[in-house]
Amino acid sequence: MVGGYRFDFIFLKEALKSFDFVLLIMKFKKC
Repeated sequence: MVGGYRFDFIFLKEALKSFDFVLLIMKFKKC
């Protein structure tokens, strides 16, 4: 159970990172 939770946390962190990356690209394209 704890292992699965840790995996979900890592996945969430990676998803947030890629989401920030996409936002950065969108900002760059707007300028």
